[in-house]
Amino acid sequence: MDFDLEEDLGNGLRYTESCGDLVEKFFPFTKIGWLNKKKPARVCLLWHEGDPEPISYLTLFSYRSRIGCVEVPVEGYGGVATKPKYRQKGYSSIVMSKSLEGASKRVPLVYLNGIHDYYGRYGFATCLLKSEMMLTTVRLKKAVERKSVELRDLRGEDLPILCEMANQGRRLRTGTLVRDPASYTGPRAPSDWDSGEEAWVAFDGEGVVGYTVFSAPRFGCGQPLIVTELCGANRDVIEGLVAELAAVAESRQIEAARFDEVPDSLAGSVLRSLGCEVKITYEAGGGWMGRFSDRAKFLELVRPELERRAGDVSALIEALNTRNVCPDDGVLLQLVTGYVSWSEEFSEPAEEVERVGRRCFPGAGSADLPLPYQYTNDWF
Repeated sequence: MDFDLEEDLGNGLRYTESCGDLVEKFFPFTKIGWLNKKKPARVCLLWHEGDPEPISYLTLFSYRSRIGCVEVPVEGYGGVATKPKYRQKGYSSIVMSKSLEGASKRVPLVYLNGIHDYYGRYGFATCLLKSEMMLTTVRLKKAVERKSVELRDLRGEDLPILCEMANQGRRLRTGTLVRDPASYTGPRAPSDWDSGEEAWVAFDGEGVVGYTVFSAPRFGCGQPLIVTELCGANRDVIEGLVAELAAVAESRQIEAARFDEVPDSLAGSVLRSLGCEVKITYEAGGGWMGRFSDRAKFLELVRPELERRAGDVSALIEALNTRNVCPDDGVLLQLVTGYVSWSEEFSEPAEEVERVGRRCFPGAGSADLPLPYQYTNDWF
């Protein structure tokens, strides 16, 4: 077999990386992720002498992610696993450490959706929040009286405009992916493990003006309608889409709908006006986590975003690079994303650094600094 990287680790272990389709021969879970996402991917494998298949593996997906107004090249971890008989022997740790070595040479930032109290040992810190907005069908039916829209099922030729609309609506939201028509495949297709998603587009005389992606049980079953995408050119379009979703919920005897959305978005504003329950989770030691490999390079890349927030940030960046302020890399990433805000513990005697730091890192939740979030359909 040919690999892009192959390294003998001794003790019968061999580490490889491949950017081809080798993974499809081995692990079904990774194959599903590969086929659904279609982002450029690198498969990292650990082999044990005498075993014809990899014993531990993970996939790194390459894409561009937002830190405010800046687009940063990143890699995201997916499908980290070890074959059952090789577990509890430290093999996953070997694959994680080796893959981080390589990723640090290619990108300044990596993300993963991690289990609690595990990935912190590799330098990851929780930096993006989780948000759900719930409406009962009774409240959702209020939307039926709102302005209606013309709808049709999603078509393949609609995907570029969906990407454009998503990118426009999320242009300042840290953690969101820069959606690329070349890799965005739209709603999830049905599989043995998943019933898949449905998708509609709203249109007028000039073209597509909004869309929604959702999944729904056929006859209630105690499960909610799950809306993973709700995007529109304006408030009227979103209200019309919500009205159509309300009709789906009522016809299928579904008691509630869950929107994977943030309350400070345009869609979130419409949902709040209908009266909803909002659940925002700031996790500690798990969930959406990030890690940057080169502190100075990362800060230089996000300088335009920090300048957008606070003007001249030269003194602040110098203090951060010398670690006179916020020596912990994980906390610094949380500050930049808006997951936490500046506090006295980050201060130093220089008044200018203190003043600019408070303006740069106020914590997210405003029009200029939206809540840090990653939409469900962009997970890897």
